[in-house]
Amino acid sequence: DPLASARWGDMHRAVLGGAPAVFDPRVRVLAPDDAENPLQVPITVDATGLEGVQEVVVFADFNPIVQVLRFFPSAGNQAYLGFRLKLQQSSPVRAAARTADGLWHVGGVWIHTVGGGCTAPAAGAASPQWQQSLNQVSARQWRDGPLAGRLRLRIVHPMDTGLVAGTPAFHLQEVRLADAAGAPL
Repeated sequence: DPLASARWGDMHRAVLGGAPAVFDPRVRVLAPDDAENPLQVPITVDATGLEGVQEVVVFADFNPIVQVLRFFPSAGNQAYLGFRLKLQQSSPVRAAARTADGLWHVGGVWIHTVGGGCTAPAAGAASPQWQQSLNQVSARQWRDGPLAGRLRLRIVHPMDTGLVAGTPAFHLQEVRLADAAGAPL
């Protein structure tokens, strides 16, 4: 394990089912070395250097909720995704991209943080108006330039982990993107 994590063996079994895996520099996880806000750590996963990616799973070795997300790039779409996550403590954050041959290609980074992201209440919970905008989605798509074809979504949701006393788990389970004709993106 290039990140020298004591949990890699557990992660390989639990998240990847023990399937064949290789550490691959073509799977890039871009993130700050030091995350000042553990409630919103920006992450970008870029596996565009691999051909035929069918699935990508992102996980954090030392988070109480290990699996962050799983996405399935559809035909013709790149395995590239940016998002924000909560980190409970400093941890390797990894992305594993499964190619058509069933091999997982794994990349990752260590992110250092002050911690508490998973057990801290959502900032929006303090506002009485958050329920009025719950699940509102705004989007931006770049049509040309260096970001051509990229889409940015913002979904208003507290993403409660269930690890804060008195606050039940309340997070998105699935997001599906489709074009105007209903074809999956």
